[in-house]
Amino acid sequence: MAIAGITELPFVDTFKRDPQPPANDNLDPATKPTAKEMFLQKSRWLYAAYVRNDTMIPYAAAQEFQMNRLYAQGKQPNVKYMETLYPFKNKKGERKGFQNISWDNVAFYPKLREIMLGRLRKFDYAVSCNIVDEQAADSKATLKYMTWVEIQEKDFLDQVNEILGIPPDQQNGQTPQLPFKPSSLQDLDILAQTGSFKLTEELVYEKLLSKTHQLCEWDEIKNRLDEDAVDCGVIATKTFTDPVTNLPCVRYSDPAFLVVRHNRDASFNHITDAGEIIFMSTSQLREYGLSEDDITTAAKAYSGMWTNPAYQAVWPYNRQGYDMLGMFNIAVLDMDFESFDTYKYEYRPINGQQMPFKLPFDATGPSRSKNTYEVNKYGRRYRCKWVIGTDIIFDYGYQYDQVFDSENRPKSQFNVYRVADRPIGSRVISIIDDLQLLILKLRNAWAKARPSGIIIDWTALSNISIGDEKLSPKDVLSIFRNEGDIIYKPMLINGQPVIGGQPPIKETVGGLGPIANEFVLFFNLYVSQLREIAGLPAIVDSPSGDALVGVQKGAESANIDSMRSILMGYKRVKQRSFTNLCLMWQLLAQTKGVEQQYAGWDGGMEVLRLGWEAAGRPVEVVCEMLIDDTVRQTVLQAANNSLAAAKQGAVGITMADFFFIMNALEKGQILWAQTYLSYREQQKFQEQQQLQAQNMQLNQQGAIQQEQVKSQGQQEALAMEMKMEQAKGMTDIEAIKEKGRQDRLTLIYQSHLEKGLPVLPESEDILQQYFLQPALDAMVQQKMNEMQMQQQAAKGQGDNPAETLAIPPQGDAQS
Repeated sequence: MAIAGITELPFVDTFKRDPQPPANDNLDPATKPTAKEMFLQKSRWLYAAYVRNDTMIPYAAAQEFQMNRLYAQGKQPNVKYMETLYPFKNKKGERKGFQNISWDNVAFYPKLREIMLGRLRKFDYAVSCNIVDEQAADSKATLKYMTWVEIQEKDFLDQVNEILGIPPDQQNGQTPQLPFKPSSLQDLDILAQTGSFKLTEELVYEKLLSKTHQLCEWDEIKNRLDEDAVDCGVIATKTFTDPVTNLPCVRYSDPAFLVVRHNRDASFNHITDAGEIIFMSTSQLREYGLSEDDITTAAKAYSGMWTNPAYQAVWPYNRQGYDMLGMFNIAVLDMDFESFDTYKYEYRPINGQQMPFKLPFDATGPSRSKNTYEVNKYGRRYRCKWVIGTDIIFDYGYQYDQVFDSENRPKSQFNVYRVADRPIGSRVISIIDDLQLLILKLRNAWAKARPSGIIIDWTALSNISIGDEKLSPKDVLSIFRNEGDIIYKPMLINGQPVIGGQPPIKETVGGLGPIANEFVLFFNLYVSQLREIAGLPAIVDSPSGDALVGVQKGAESANIDSMRSILMGYKRVKQRSFTNLCLMWQLLAQTKGVEQQYAGWDGGMEVLRLGWEAAGRPVEVVCEMLIDDTVRQTVLQAANNSLAAAKQGAVGITMADFFFIMNALEKGQILWAQTYLSYREQQKFQEQQQLQAQNMQLNQQGAIQQEQVKSQGQQEALAMEMKMEQAKGMTDIEAIKEKGRQDRLTLIYQSHLEKGLPVLPESEDILQQYFLQPALDAMVQQKMNEMQMQQQAAKGQGDNPAETLAIPPQGDAQS
């Protein structure tokens, strides 16, 4: 843990010489872990390179980082301003020119810095683990389709479980917890893309990382990383295995005390030699097993340094002296470096095959000329801790919790990223100095400014009288101060008036006057420049209530864009840190097995188990934006619009869906919220389409039924009309028949009455006998006569038509 305010490291001048680099690659690997001289030489060489500014983060940069932090707190040294404004001193060392003002700094920048840090602390990344081998891909595909089968065949599976007598809590269902129930294979693919189908090992890894997140207080580490990103432009962490709990941990590393000798790329992907200057107490050194002689040596080396008392003052080992000695701050270089172990092999022919045999380290060639000789070097990382300035080395040897990258190279425990070559804290220093000088000049001008006053012509005031009463100059001044009025008449001693004479009293204007106007002008100019350089628009710093919403959002978006590099650097460091932690959990599972208790969201306890079979499987740690105000507001606005559309009868979500999305956004599950919103809108659209199709089908069926009913009614009406017409026709026929019968009877009655027949006919047969039959006989006889006449005309026979037509009447003449 670094001590605030330390700008000078110990024994800098002593180690500015160039020591020879250690020949650690040419040592026997069997003796290297215990070669104390090799570790001591390596430590001195790395520290010497650091103080000579020959490292990726030089010692000069560390001093700059400390100064940037002082400016960030508004505690920068004010001697700089004293030398600028008035470098001259008297023999007593006093600055007479500015001795009557306050040299205290005015904290302009801390407010803007807190605003930037507040915005950075709104963003974080969620960590998810993916096993990236073929077996994992096949297992996820199987889980995906088994989930689909269990959802589609739930009723059948429930019946099977009921028949077998398996209670619900013992059913081996593989359905994971899903944000929504898929209704199609397309929904299933959407859930797979959002990572809903996780393997058991992946879930265990994520919960173990969450446990490490809580134990190591990552939220506090993030705050320190955000501050370093703004002030120093470099952020760093260290992953390690805690020697007490034997659990993987991560801690914050101060870039002002970080030593990185070599690096293969600009983003610190692979670090060869690295270390961090930490400050340990004598009590902590004692916990590492250091002897009392070594602790005494370390305490003497740091006597009177960094708030440490003089060693002679605490030398008596009484209770008070022992407690004071336990609080000594001692600088220790905690190192993690790479070395290549050399191994020599000889290949001998045995049964027709070349078999390798390991040779001693001092071997110079094969035992026989016909055998093949080979020298191989393997990368290996070592650890050690060195009390700077002494010969004390402890906790050295192989890196016991070593992890490897995807190319099987040993990785450093330090995770470093350079956010910017010149951070924001360095860019704003000149503007802060200008503002502070402007304030000091205003203070000096205010201290020297004279107050407002009056100019008095004492001679003119001595001869003033009112009536017979003569006024003294004090009386005139009293009237002027009380009433503000003065009456005078300029004249000479002889009584002649003076033309254009001046009044006996004139006011003088004091205070700053034009200086205050210039101060306001330059102050606003410097503050505007400070905001521009910090990437913080004025509307974000102090938003106005009159500003348009679009303008405020635009300014906020520009502010986020200016911090994009910081967010990217933080993402890289967090991803590397948690990847190393995941690999360390694998190592722990391989050696001892992992069995940890995990407290879930519901307050229940769950036992996490990770067996040896998990070791060696490649694990990918992915960081996704957890909280992003811009995206969050976009999703929330989309949900509001969708809810409003549903109330208007269009496609949209329900109120229950809206609360589900709100809950997901509060937990930072933006991807889930987006997926669920898209799914529910698509589902509602399909439901609306189905409802429209059903309505159209019902409308068509109703129209057909209406046409059928209408056609049937028309047919029935037509049949009824035909029946009515038929009935009317029959009635008319009967009426005509009856009328004819009545007419015939009337004629018969008339004929009987004319003939004087006393007996009237009583039936139709009598009518036929007396009237109808003679009429019919007459009609037949007439037709026969016409036919005979036509035949005779055709033959040319007969001259007298009368004779031809004369046919004697048939039957009785009486008839």
